[in-house]
Amino acid sequence: MAQQVTHRDMVNFVAETTGAALIVKGRFVEPGKQPPPGERKIYMLIEGPTELSVKRAKQVSEGRVCHALTTPS
Repeated sequence: MAQQVTHRDMVNFVAETTGAALIVKGRFVEPGKQPPPGERKIYMLIEGPTELSVKRAKQVSEGRVCHALTTPS
């Protein structure tokens, strides 16, 4: 699941269609565990030239996450 969302093609698609950038930050942590001191759990930062571009990038990326969760492997 996480691989599809952070995959370079997905990041490029969002950038090309919305004008915003997806930046994956943090460290993957197993469910139920805490990240090491000074680290954050993995998250996605969205930056764009306008509020609308950021909102659109969020919608597109959330749609991909929902699709990844509902599509059988």
